[in-house]
Amino acid sequence: MNMVMLPPRVRMWNRDGWYLYFDPHNFKWVRVNDSGHFILTRLQLYRTTEDIISEIVERFGMTGDVAHAAVHQFVDDLSSVGFLHHDEYNEGERPTFGPRAFAHTVYMHLTNNCNLKCPYCYNKSDREYKIKMEKQGRIASILTTDESKALITRLVENGVKHLVFTGGEPLMRPDALELFEHARSLSSTLKIEVLTNGILIKDAVAEKLCEFVNMVTISLDGHERHMHERYRGRNTFAPTIRGIRKLVEVRKRRGKPGPRISLVPALTDKNIGFMKEIYEFALDDLGVDGLAPILFQAGDHQELSIQQIPTLAEWGVAQNRTRDYLRGRSPQPVKTAPPSPVVPRNHCGVGEGEFSVDPAGFVYPCQTMHFDQFICGNVRELDIKEIYDTSPVMRRVRTAVVDNLDVCRHCDVKYFCNGGCRSTAFNVYGEFEKHNELYCRHLEKLAVDRMWANCELPLHATEGVCA
Repeated sequence: MNMVMLPPRVRMWNRDGWYLYFDPHNFKWVRVNDSGHFILTRLQLYRTTEDIISEIVERFGMTGDVAHAAVHQFVDDLSSVGFLHHDEYNEGERPTFGPRAFAHTVYMHLTNNCNLKCPYCYNKSDREYKIKMEKQGRIASILTTDESKALITRLVENGVKHLVFTGGEPLMRPDALELFEHARSLSSTLKIEVLTNGILIKDAVAEKLCEFVNMVTISLDGHERHMHERYRGRNTFAPTIRGIRKLVEVRKRRGKPGPRISLVPALTDKNIGFMKEIYEFALDDLGVDGLAPILFQAGDHQELSIQQIPTLAEWGVAQNRTRDYLRGRSPQPVKTAPPSPVVPRNHCGVGEGEFSVDPAGFVYPCQTMHFDQFICGNVRELDIKEIYDTSPVMRRVRTAVVDNLDVCRHCDVKYFCNGGCRSTAFNVYGEFEKHNELYCRHLEKLAVDRMWANCELPLHATEGVCA
């Protein structure tokens, strides 16, 4: 007899009348409606397809031919994507994760200076210390324009795909626009991103950003002045909004699509309840392209406490309100390209998929790990490729794969969250390989949300079986 089987371990979630089934071993998931859920629950009880067909005929008044065709079509659809199995579980190959020749993303910190003093800045203490030491002549000065250009050239020659200019506030560096132009001159396909607070975006700066940059990411913590200035400081909201509007205006005037303008609210317990309003203000009033909210990242380098991290319940309510708003913005169904496939990952990318260079040329495995114990080398002394290939620090952090982390190695969604941010683990618990318990439930929810958004099976294949 041909027995149809579910995977031996299955996770299931339901939302809005749909059910998400996940096979963590083979990294397969499908979304089904009530009809599909009915069939899968019977298969979990080791019922045969003929038994299920008979029950459908008896319970739902469906003819035998229609029920037979519907059930077998459903089984064939889920078998075709590798979720259902016949007679025995077909254990697929485990994901493999080979070494990279070079990092995909590099964060280049142009300056330690910033015109804001945000208490939750991830590198605030590092920057302030280096500014003080540089003034006293006790540490190396920042890279010159020529040294910075030479570094950018070597990054592009080694195949970097995404170059992020940050700081401090990168636009405070006098030659910042010149460096953006140099990067663009080296490659038309290089993704150039600028992280800024937006305050210094005037007309001339906006023109250059539109000419050379693919993406401008601007910090904005609220749709009202008091909300943004709670942490960004007094009299910062208006100039930030002026900068955003100026960039949108200049882009529109030029009549060209770039750069993409994205806003990043740092979500705390104080503004999480207004996430929908922040989206509404950003998209409908300011006219930006999108938002990328981030949860407040705790750590011993922060001036804020972990109590200001939004709870999972607060996060869920904010997401639902925002989702409803975004759906309402497009009353007519819009055909869009399918979401990019979710690629399993076993590592957050620190020291492998990405690394960071500070203003004086010191290399770190991550832009949020600018601590002395994580210095990998300096580009004034060693070529960037040699640092990437041979640094003991780089080699060490690359071993922090999720299968080597306590607790994480046993988790069903480990290849989605990769064990979370290693920098957060270090900042909160003092250990680089520590379990990210503080954010674990948030990370699991994000993993499940990604599965909902990236289902393997077309909706039409699971509709109308028992309806």
